[in-house]
Amino acid sequence: MKIYIGNRQLKDDSFKIINDPEMIQYIAEDSECTVIVLDNSLSKLTLDDSVKIIDLCIRKLRIKGKLVINDIDFDLLNYIYSRNPDLKEINGMVQAIGGFKSFLSHELIKGFIDKYNNMRLSGIVLNNMEFKLEYSRES
Repeated sequence: MKIYIGNRQLKDDSFKIINDPEMIQYIAEDSECTVIVLDNSLSKLTLDDSVKIIDLCIRKLRIKGKLVINDIDFDLLNYIYSRNPDLKEINGMVQAIGGFKSFLSHELIKGFIDKYNNMRLSGIVLNNMEFKLEYSRES
């Protein structure tokens, strides 16, 4: 099972799409998912809840399953602002995502996942103001 958690429109029908990250506990058994994508979902949660959702997603992944986390990187946003301190432009960039309860960075999320010995970072992309981390479950 492939699960997408976010609000973007997907053209890939192979994903089961949900908006609320907590719903994954009801739609997938432990070790059932081949791919879980958290797309701009964690920043809409508190940090404590983000850690719980990451833990839940890791439990739902099969061995060799992929966890993809895409979100706004506060460090990158600060960098953009330092280069061009136009708050109207920055608000326009993040307006579509909205609903922030926490500020994240790719380093913070990596720190949360580093405690899991069975998760290996397989890819990282920093693009404009967003990060994308890809992890695979080893065991």
